[in-house]
Amino acid sequence: MQKHANSLLQISSSESYLHETAPKTTSQNMLVRHLTEIESPLLDPYRELKRTNLTRWSQWFIAEGRKVVERLLVSSIPIYSVLVSEKRWDEFGPQIPDGTTVLVVPHDLCGELVGFDFHAGILACAERPAKKSCRDISFDKSTIETWLICPNTNLPDNLGTIIRMAAAFGVHGLVCGPETCDPYSRRTVRVSMGNIFQLPLFEPRDLEAEIRWLRDKGGFEIVAANQSPIAVSANHFRRQGKTALVLGNEANGIPESILALCQRQIEIKLSPTVDSLNVANAAAILLYELTRSNEL
Repeated sequence: MQKHANSLLQISSSESYLHETAPKTTSQNMLVRHLTEIESPLLDPYRELKRTNLTRWSQWFIAEGRKVVERLLVSSIPIYSVLVSEKRWDEFGPQIPDGTTVLVVPHDLCGELVGFDFHAGILACAERPAKKSCRDISFDKSTIETWLICPNTNLPDNLGTIIRMAAAFGVHGLVCGPETCDPYSRRTVRVSMGNIFQLPLFEPRDLEAEIRWLRDKGGFEIVAANQSPIAVSANHFRRQGKTALVLGNEANGIPESILALCQRQIEIKLSPTVDSLNVANAAAILLYELTRSNEL
């Protein structure tokens, strides 16, 4: 499978529905198929998405919505196909890169296919990136970097918003533990607004070992976002170089075994009537404090 650069296209002639398997490679010109029925095997990745959302153990993931698909199309991630409502074809067609298989389906059949109102008019199926380890990276210990570590963020909306915040504040990497929800679930990708395609993402099997490596070999200070007597208020916190901020979930916080690996703790001072913030909101505040001017 190849990924080609974004360009304007010469649209090929349409094809009616055929029972055939999806091509394993893309051609140099965009391959457009106008399907009049939804039984084609080419449409299998898009069936009943609300009920059968592809999981982190599959080879693929789904991108939904115009902005998300646009960002996918200009990323380096290989694309299996793009599904477009016939109603939106004239709008989206010229934006799709060479070498992409495009499936155009009558609008009134799209909702039946995907299992929800297809008002956005466009979906894409892409190859899930291989899982990476931080140990594959060479770090310059003299530079300032900000990373996030999410041991147990289990709600897709929260993780998607954290990814969007990470992109906004120039975070250099995100580490997701095994207890964190799938970063490539349809919901997470959509809430991230496609920023996940540009953010270096790591999903280690042994999160504690990965954190130790970042601390001991990568030169990172591991900082826990935690309300505690030893935590430093965010507006008084001064970073000491490379910083990896650990975010727990709202119900259980940071696991004790992960907290034990952290060198300092940081907190947001709240009104006595409020005991915590949504983790994505907290991430935005803490990232602002950590990254403003990136001063030591």
